[in-house]
Amino acid sequence: MAHRPMVALPKETNLILAGKSRPHHFAVHVASPFRVRAVIAQALEMTHEPISWLSPLCWIAKHESNDHPHAIAYREVGDESACGLFQVLPTTFAAHALPAMQNIWNPLDNAVAAIRYIAGRYKTPWAVPHVFCKATYVGY
Repeated sequence: MAHRPMVALPKETNLILAGKSRPHHFAVHVASPFRVRAVIAQALEMTHEPISWLSPLCWIAKHESNDHPHAIAYREVGDESACGLFQVLPTTFAAHALPAMQNIWNPLDNAVAAIRYIAGRYKTPWAVPHVFCKATYVGY
């Protein structure tokens, strides 16, 4: 397995992810569901989407990456592999990321881009096909 670079997160993100202050160079390799909820809640606030989206977005992140911010899909779509917490394709990430949030491996950046994509394409996470149905969910 290829080595993946560690991702340094902004200090304010580390506060959310860890629930307390961590050194600025602290890198997240595996996020707990509690930390993922906090990141998604912050992303919802940043994108001005309702907090009522939190539960379905947490479900999507769990089923896309198993709450792992460095997950990579080994099944390519076109010539791309989905990456990060929400398994966003790099071109989709580039189209939906905020200007100051360009790190696909940063769980907050990834969540913001995914939320903006879901809002634009589906209007609501409940409209994502087969959300909450593990047997038939194929992704968003």
